[in-house]
Amino acid sequence: MRRKYALWLLFVILFLASFDMHAQMPLLSPFIEELGAPALLIGLLLSAYSFTNLIGNLTAGPIIDRYSKKGFISAGLMISGILLMLHGIIDSSTELLGIRLTYGYVMAFVSPACFAVLASSADTIDEQNKIFVQKGIILTFASILSPAVGGFLAGRFGFANSFVILGWVMLITGLIALLFLPKHNGDTGRVNPEEYVFKEEVQEQKQGHQNSLSQKKTVKATLQVIFGSVGMYPAFFSAFAIMYAQGTMMYEVPLLIARQHLDPTVTGMVFSMMGIGSLLTLSIAQIQRKSPVVRCLIGLSILSAMFYATAMNWNVSIYWMMFLVGGAFGLLFPAMTTILTSYAPRQLYGTAFSFYSAIMSAGAILSPIVAGIFDNISRSFFTGFLVLMTASVCCILFQDKKWQAVSPVRR
Repeated sequence: MRRKYALWLLFVILFLASFDMHAQMPLLSPFIEELGAPALLIGLLLSAYSFTNLIGNLTAGPIIDRYSKKGFISAGLMISGILLMLHGIIDSSTELLGIRLTYGYVMAFVSPACFAVLASSADTIDEQNKIFVQKGIILTFASILSPAVGGFLAGRFGFANSFVILGWVMLITGLIALLFLPKHNGDTGRVNPEEYVFKEEVQEQKQGHQNSLSQKKTVKATLQVIFGSVGMYPAFFSAFAIMYAQGTMMYEVPLLIARQHLDPTVTGMVFSMMGIGSLLTLSIAQIQRKSPVVRCLIGLSILSAMFYATAMNWNVSIYWMMFLVGGAFGLLFPAMTTILTSYAPRQLYGTAFSFYSAIMSAGAILSPIVAGIFDNISRSFFTGFLVLMTASVCCILFQDKKWQAVSPVRR
């Protein structure tokens, strides 16, 4: 009962945090342009968050595995709320750069901690898949509502005041986590990587203790566990590709609408269509039971088709495009988390999800910079198409042919 309470409380926290993050999507590019930044600087400022988020992800994993995840979640959200409020009082792109860099690093500790708690709440891959699908549905509701709310706030109160309001939401979410989320240290308290042994050595011990388990894990050994499993590669390649795609859309779509002198609420509605598409695919249980690699391939194929159509200037409604993009995201995110939890040792979930988040950050860093350099929507989307197609090929090459839909979680 206590675990179920903690799980649903974490869902509430994730909903509010995701609501706050997605509400910024229609605001950032026009807000930066309003500060007088040129195209390339807009791309750099959009990448600033992801750059320090990447650095934070690389350092957060081992720390999250050792200490209480509640502290990282609550403190990270409260500090992020204050930083969002500061968005509303600055008046230059230089000040915004410093805030975005700090904001990205702080949030790097929140997502892996949340994912690690969720992954530890189940005993089998089937249970984990259900939890991550539930998480996906809840976060999708946030992604449906929040862009429209963000667009409404921008139209009603302006960009600066909108960030202040969103900062208060994030701060309150952090307080909820601090006051009500149970303390969670993982399954065995503090985790020392030296306590773990290679999977191959464990198998040899079970088969007759033929080899001595004398070699303990080091940082190098931990990296070998995470990156030595080829089965994780489809999740890593897909993560980079979809964040590259999302970064391209976050740069191009709001600016396209703003330059057409349309109301900010239009931008919010466009991004809300993406959430509706995600909800549709997440709600179809038959699809979510398919092999996660197959779901990744289908999602990447849909994204590739939409990016190619946009690059070629085909007459496709932007609402339909974002709806289909959201449907692809609804396939990809649960599939990627299922792949990770299937191959990562349970005690290294924090590390695995930190590297996963770091790879996502790398895609989000690169895409706005490339879009800013091109300053051309067709070139930006065609580059995104090439990235997505490359990820699709890599998923085929590195998939585990012995995949089983339901198997015990490695402890």
